[in-house]
Amino acid sequence: MKDAVLYIHGKGGSDAESGHYRPLFPGHEVIGLDYQSTVPWDAGKEIRAAVEKLKEAYESIILIANSIGAYFSMNAGIDAILKRVYFISPIVDMERLIFDMMVWSNVTEEQLKAERVIATDFGESLSWDYLCYVREHPVKWKVPTEILYGSKDNLTSYETITTFAKDHRANLTVMENGEHWFHTEEQMRFLDEWIKKCESVYPGKILIKTERLRLYPASREQMEDVIASEQDKELKKAYSEMMDGCLRHPEQWQWYAMWMIELRDGTHIGDLNFKGIGTNGTVEIGYGIFENYQRKGYATEAADAAVTWALQQPAVTRVEAETEPGNRISQHVLEKCGFRPTGSFGKEGPRFYRVSTQ
Repeated sequence: MKDAVLYIHGKGGSDAESGHYRPLFPGHEVIGLDYQSTVPWDAGKEIRAAVEKLKEAYESIILIANSIGAYFSMNAGIDAILKRVYFISPIVDMERLIFDMMVWSNVTEEQLKAERVIATDFGESLSWDYLCYVREHPVKWKVPTEILYGSKDNLTSYETITTFAKDHRANLTVMENGEHWFHTEEQMRFLDEWIKKCESVYPGKILIKTERLRLYPASREQMEDVIASEQDKELKKAYSEMMDGCLRHPEQWQWYAMWMIELRDGTHIGDLNFKGIGTNGTVEIGYGIFENYQRKGYATEAADAAVTWALQQPAVTRVEAETEPGNRISQHVLEKCGFRPTGSFGKEGPRFYRVSTQ
């Protein structure tokens, strides 16, 4: 079963633009949505219906959304269904944009409330109902997201886009002298290379969704944030070594990068990592759940899902883990996940292993 790529165009665009992305996603079905609505409460319903339909026919869905199409998508309640997302010049703070247009048109909030709809000289109509909807429906977005932004974007400020990226754990790429509408040959070439680079970090079926959790490899930016904030010198060194492995082996990112353990609502509750594929097909895992979320079965669920996925990969035949001598809780987690003791001690404690049953 193929994966689907759904393209959501911006204002004045069309579903035909999706054809540009087909060569960038070989082996995927690239589909454009010709939505008709111009307000988020209706456009969101159209997008939601399209995604629900694709969910029935495809194993996973990648979203590409342009400009206001990104804002409409974030109002569709679809983030839990998506595998990952590419936003191109997204509108991420609609209230800020509406206020900016009010300033450009010299319209006060009191005037807009009284008149309900006010036409502007630059072709847009200001709507009180639209503004009220935006205020009453703040964006909630919990899915791995890549953002491409032009430094000369005249609709969204750099401060706004960086704040959104930080608050929603998205990866931001900025094209110097890029505009809101990517259309020149240079801009489109930059866009294409951006997608190719991002896709190289997400090869194969990496995102794992369990009943309660989501697991996916952390981005380079997320790993750098963890390294910078880590106080434990040994952990900082281990994470730095992991980052070095990522940089040396970008084609095997998933085997070196830290994985994020999140609840299905996107709450980050811990980390898991693979330490690379050895010459004998062995990988080593490590994991940790934040204190407030321990003793709830999350570690068992995360470790079992990730290891099951690892053992389904052609190059992997064995997964190992090492625990501290007295850490019976961690040892019990591994045993519940099908690990068995190797009978030998590693640097810190007993080692456990699990092999493929296929």
